[in-house]
Amino acid sequence: MTNKAHNKETARPSLLILGDLELEPAHRERLQSLVSRVDCHGHPDPQTIEALLPRYNSLFACNVMLTPYISKLAAMDLVVLAESGIVHLDAAQARQAGVNFTNIPGYSTEAVVQYILRCVLESLRPWHKIFSPDIFPVKAEKIGHGLENVPVGIVGYGLIGKRLTDLLSALGCRILLNTRHPFTCLNATWLPLDQLFSRSRIVIICCTSNDESRDLFDGDLLSRLPQHSVLVSVSNRDVFAPPALQQTLQNRPDITAWLDIDWQPSDTQLLALPNVNISPHLAFYTQQTLTNRVDSCIDQLATFYR
Repeated sequence: MTNKAHNKETARPSLLILGDLELEPAHRERLQSLVSRVDCHGHPDPQTIEALLPRYNSLFACNVMLTPYISKLAAMDLVVLAESGIVHLDAAQARQAGVNFTNIPGYSTEAVVQYILRCVLESLRPWHKIFSPDIFPVKAEKIGHGLENVPVGIVGYGLIGKRLTDLLSALGCRILLNTRHPFTCLNATWLPLDQLFSRSRIVIICCTSNDESRDLFDGDLLSRLPQHSVLVSVSNRDVFAPPALQQTLQNRPDITAWLDIDWQPSDTQLLALPNVNISPHLAFYTQQTLTNRVDSCIDQLATFYR
């Protein structure tokens, strides 16, 4: 976020909210001291968005593609993207045009980490047999795997990766990390990607989607996963080189995959695979996170206008 000048002697600013943000009474109370009015418009058509933007000083946008409106955004005091990354705005174009924008990293960290832990734990033991004693009477069929000394590879060491490293280390896992640049970590070992995939019983992908990570996970890399491994990804789908993901999981039924991605019609065949579980970008989806998302947007606005 840049420091675009704002004259505090002028009339109090107005706020436009577009997309999937719901204001609770506590949110509206907070905003009363910051802006003169707040208008919510959900997902209007492009023509309506074009007409709305010039009428407001600031914008909160959630799941609304803003790149087509960069010229109008440049005239606003502040644009807050209600997302942990920057997905719905071309950042390079926006900076060049002088758009003052920011996002809200960290608002959903705990929810996403809990989602990942659930996927990992679900994969390690035959829970359906454990909780069905009459259907599966053979005790030996209920044996699973614990987390003690299991090598877990984590790709990405942002807020999610750091939190996972702390929690999984505490549970006895051996953490292997990969980031853009090697570094030393007290409770983890940095490895190149090919070695991380080859040595990990569980691989968790939580890296940022950008030019460097696009198509990063290709068929050669995915094929290095050991037998009966677990793959969990909460990163944007474009980190996988098409069609490497589907081909690998189709040819390797021993791999269990958990993918949190925006649904597309082409995912039908992938979802049909018995070893694949897909959630439609809902890893963050808890009541606490939805509340925190709006609060985080308001925090950015308060910091700017204070």
